[in-house]
Amino acid sequence: MAIKRMEVIARMRKAIRTGGTASDFISLMQKKGLGYRRSDMLADWREVATIEKVDVAISRIRTGYVPIQHIAELKVWNMSKEFMYRIKSEQISPTGKRLKSKYVNIMSDKPLTIEKLEREAYERAFEQSPPESGEERKFTLESVYRRVKE
Repeated sequence: MAIKRMEVIARMRKAIRTGGTASDFISLMQKKGLGYRRSDMLADWREVATIEKVDVAISRIRTGYVPIQHIAELKVWNMSKEFMYRIKSEQISPTGKRLKSKYVNIMSDKPLTIEKLEREAYERAFEQSPPESGEERKFTLESVYRRVKE
């Protein structure tokens, strides 16, 4: 069920961006054999729609700022810490060509500034794959999620 649900959520983001409705999406997923309980799918739809709204605003936050009002509050998803930050890491060659894009998730119990998040993402990305000579890394905060108890 968990793998099916994650696949549905990935498709859900695209459906929301293109302006689809929840009922059309649910019926399409059921036809493809990816359906699960309707109330759970609707809860996931609401959560993903909230995330999509917040993701647009998060790209305009300055570096030394803690993005408290741009947080998507999630009630359905279980997280080990209160905040989860999703950061996009891009490797850029010396010629300016983008080589790879990866995502780094940082969990924290305290809200963090953009500057601290970028530093933490750099340290994690450097440990996993050290940069080659002349290569640059660019980090961009994409999403902030906050665990909310129902």
